[in-house]
Amino acid sequence: MKKFRPYIVFAVLCIITILSGLLIIGWEPGAKLMISSTELVLFVFTLVIGLTIVLYVRQARRNQQMQLFIQKLQTLQDDGSTQAHIFLHPADDLFPLATAVNNVQSLQRHQIKNLERQETALNALLTNMPVAAIQITPEREILRFNTRAANLLNLSMKSVGRTYDDLILSHSLLDFFERAIRQKTHLHETIAVEQGNQTRWYDTTAEYYHTQANEYALWILFYDLTELIDLQERQTQFVANASHELRTPLTSIAGFTETLLSGAQEDPAARQQFLEIIQKETKRLLALVQDILSLAKIGNKTNATETLGVREIVEDVLLSQQDMIRSQGYDVSVDIPETEALSLPAGSLRQIISNLIINSLKYNRPQGKLHVQSMLTDDQVVLTFADTGLGISSEDQAHIFERFYRADKSRNQQISGTGLGLSIVYELVTAVEGQVELDSQLSVGTTITVRFPIQVLASTKYSFAN
Repeated sequence: MKKFRPYIVFAVLCIITILSGLLIIGWEPGAKLMISSTELVLFVFTLVIGLTIVLYVRQARRNQQMQLFIQKLQTLQDDGSTQAHIFLHPADDLFPLATAVNNVQSLQRHQIKNLERQETALNALLTNMPVAAIQITPEREILRFNTRAANLLNLSMKSVGRTYDDLILSHSLLDFFERAIRQKTHLHETIAVEQGNQTRWYDTTAEYYHTQANEYALWILFYDLTELIDLQERQTQFVANASHELRTPLTSIAGFTETLLSGAQEDPAARQQFLEIIQKETKRLLALVQDILSLAKIGNKTNATETLGVREIVEDVLLSQQDMIRSQGYDVSVDIPETEALSLPAGSLRQIISNLIINSLKYNRPQGKLHVQSMLTDDQVVLTFADTGLGISSEDQAHIFERFYRADKSRNQQISGTGLGLSIVYELVTAVEGQVELDSQLSVGTTITVRFPIQVLASTKYSFAN
């Protein structure tokens, strides 16, 4: 019934108009209708005028409704709103159009929410993934990237929407990007990138795909392999160095043993000399094997700890080196409270102190000095080993804690050692979250500082220092 209401109203208005025309020409109800030509013209004229007015009013009302409807749509568009709906009476001519618009708005709102959820998930994935990621178009335009990619490629938020040609400086990366765009397929390579004075290696993958808008785009991912490659190189170098260091004493032992068996043992003087050399090389070999085993055990430490007095260990090590101290006239001083004790993995503290003291004595000058000191700060136990020995050049200091590294081999070739002592110290200290610091100057001396976290302190009467 409601849908016919406009037509009923229009019919009523037409009847009223006709009756008005009849009244104008003087017609009375019940009278015989006698109409002259003049009256007929007047009647028709009145009828036309009335219908025109009725149609005009109706059209004006429709135009007003349409204008309000358009204004409402414009307001929604300007505000970017997808929440408000257009409400009209079901009998209104524009009701179906309003319903269609409302349905479109609901669909749009649902799609926007889905896109927002997808965008949030993608941003979370990009932020937390352990690789650098950048999305580009075949036209070389940058669409998005994560923080790791920004750091790698020196990008900022202003880079979005720009082409990468002027932003990426690495020729190897630019070449990879261009080939990925040109080939339009999966691409995977390991690429070296120069960053300052360092070369970093990246496992790089390009994926070419269709977007939801049926367009092409590329995701390029970078996984930093530098530490893994460095580790592999260090392992390879360690094996090579260990093989060389083991081969040297073994070759010497085998050679002198063969010489003795060939008849040299008949000469008492030669026999004594060769046996002393064999003994020396055997001790060197045992020391090397022991150091290698110590390094192997550092990464496999159990939770077992031992509590030892620091001064007691220092004095034990110095006592074992008394022959060297006396023969070289070293001046050794110790400033460590007798009550100070540290709890560290079994064997660690003794090996750290032993390696540092023996190193300081071996590379000291005759009548040189060695001072061993301990102090406490609010959060650290600090041990220092200061000598007046040969010192270490600035070039060597950068490598002094590397395995098998020996500073200035031409200068130290007469000094026995495996080249693993400081490396063992460094790894033992860092294994308990400590630090090792080196301060050295050629021909002046070397100071090595070991900093343990305060948690390793077992007992002391030593006052805290600021």
